[in-house]
Amino acid sequence: MNGEMLDWDEFNSHHNKVIRAISSCVTLEQLENAEKFSQIAIRFHISKMKQDPKSLRNKYKTVIELSSELMNEAISDHRKKIIRDGK
Repeated sequence: MNGEMLDWDEFNSHHNKVIRAISSCVTLEQLENAEKFSQIAIRFHISKMKQDPKSLRNKYKTVIELSSELMNEAISDHRKKIIRDGK
């Protein structure tokens, strides 16, 4: 990986799994669990980022922040949909 520790396939896989989990929720309880899953995924990648060479950390931090924002937006939007649908 050319000295690079960040595995983009792994990162993208985790991000996509969280988004799919959020999208699949039909109750607020399920959504709460999906939100916990998103937090675990972000914490995992923050931990991995700290193991990367300092020269790579800013790039990793940027994608972690973007992923976190997208996950939080998906959670918020889906929460509104569940409430609107009365579940």
